Amino acid sequence: MLRLRTERLSVFLINSLKLTGGLIALTPVIWLLEPNWFHHLTFRAIGLAFITAASGPVLAWSSYIKAIKETDVSIAHPIMSSYPAVAIILDFIFFGVKPSAFAIGGFLSIIFGISALTKSFRRTGGSLKGLPYAFFTLVIWGANSFLFKIILFDINPLSLTYLRVLFAVPLIWVVTILIRNPHTELKNEGIRGAYLPILAGMINDGASMFLFFKAVEIGPLYAVLPITSTSPFFSGVLSLLVLKEAVGRTRIVGIILVVFGISLITLMR
Repeated sequence: MLRLRTERLSVFLINSLKLTGGLIALTPVIWLLEPNWFHHLTFRAIGLAFITAASGPVLAWSSYIKAIKETDVSIAHPIMSSYPAVAIILDFIFFGVKPSAFAIGGFLSIIFGISALTKSFRRTGGSLKGLPYAFFTLVIWGANSFLFKIILFDINPLSLTYLRVLFAVPLIWVVTILIRNPHTELKNEGIRGAYLPILAGMINDGASMFLFFKAVEIGPLYAVLPITSTSPFFSGVLSLLVLKEAVGRTRIVGIILVVFGISLITLMR
């Protein structure tokens, strides 16, 4: 959905509309299901939620949209989905948790997978300008995985989902207004240009993030993250069918290697 609007709207405006869609979807839900949700907030939850809102929805998602604007979705998405590898590295740096032989094998699989993805893209003559943004995104997502687990000790998944987008919406709109002229872009495109990012936000920042946080609350990260890492398969199929990207054998092998590496790291850590 987001890639379909990157040719018409700026990266920050798309992200602003996406996050606004999430806020629109979540506001009636949380006040209906959890009318006293704000009574259970802690200073730690508020502070960490603000940090993840600024670094995740604002910085990382803007970087993600830039990545898929400059590079095929079937290339950028598998790279960004390898963020569990960052979580393992942070485990080692801050907590001294040494990676197992399986984790090292997973790292190598990811490296070979990314190499295959970039190799397949060079053959088609495509641009790799989006790769730095993809790597920046995976670092932010990996770091935020730790913070989410800490926040969920204090508040429930629905409250975290809402608090995250509640902080992110004003932040991203301030950035968008300072950098771009959203009024001109929206005036030119109208509601037809805005509805897809808003719908994507309702799905991702609303339903999808709630389900993800619920899964993180219930199960350990090593069990949850391999399941979420299968998303590049779906984005690859949609890229082929909807965006008509050239998803050849080499690119498919690269996606498989990345997903296998992520699963190996998180399941056998």
